[in-house]
Amino acid sequence: NGLVHQFSIGIDGQLAPLATATVAAGAAARAIHVPPNGRYAYVCSWSEGTLRGYAIGSDGQLTPLSPASVPVGANPRDFTITPDGANLYVGGWGTNVIYQFAIGANGALAALSPATVGLTQASYPYATPDGRYLYVFAAAASAIAQYAVGAGGAITPRAPATLSTGDLTSGFVQRPGGANVYAAGYSFSSARQFTASSGVLTAMNPANVSPGANTFAIRYYQPQLAVQAFMPSTTATSATSFTYSLTITRPVTGLTAYDFVLGGTA
Repeated sequence: NGLVHQFSIGIDGQLAPLATATVAAGAAARAIHVPPNGRYAYVCSWSEGTLRGYAIGSDGQLTPLSPASVPVGANPRDFTITPDGANLYVGGWGTNVIYQFAIGANGALAALSPATVGLTQASYPYATPDGRYLYVFAAAASAIAQYAVGAGGAITPRAPATLSTGDLTSGFVQRPGGANVYAAGYSFSSARQFTASSGVLTAMNPANVSPGANTFAIRYYQPQLAVQAFMPSTTATSATSFTYSLTITRPVTGLTAYDFVLGGTA
């Protein structure tokens, strides 16, 4: 419906609409991503060929940036933001290019030089967690294009530039540590698995597993220890000492001991 729906998340995990429940995002809004600093949000519109930017207020409400949008050609199919929040890449499915931008301190997008890199039916770009590499699906060739991300954010092809999959890939994820990359293979209902070395992918054996029909998205989950820390509301001074209480809210199966380190400066 061309809208972004806005919610707050309660302490019990329940969603509640914000005071302004929706904001306009352009017809057939397909994807929304937020950089790590949590200050901005971006949405691409498949029908309008735009990428809209918003500031996120302290109450979670979205406010359009100025300018409110940048053109990204016909039928943009998802985008990705580097982990440092410095750069953004759009898969230009209808224009056969990857659009590359720098994200300014105020959230505004500025085209890099060059502004685009050619790739037929570029789709579902994915920036690796270390920010050094970019993978993009080339739909027409059923192949994954692999790039290195330069110091200024501009991308350059790795060798080989592409890796054939024979499948329609609709998402990527990299294993923590960077040794493996996994891709969702939509048309063959498969999860493709690769080793990764300096940004270059090599198919594993077996090359894929079949989790079920129409595999569209893939995520990596690593169990983590969730901890709540309670601190008195007293203003801290160098002569003040506090006792902290820690509550384990979600133990991790298989761990037999926990180490906690509390630190900081007043």
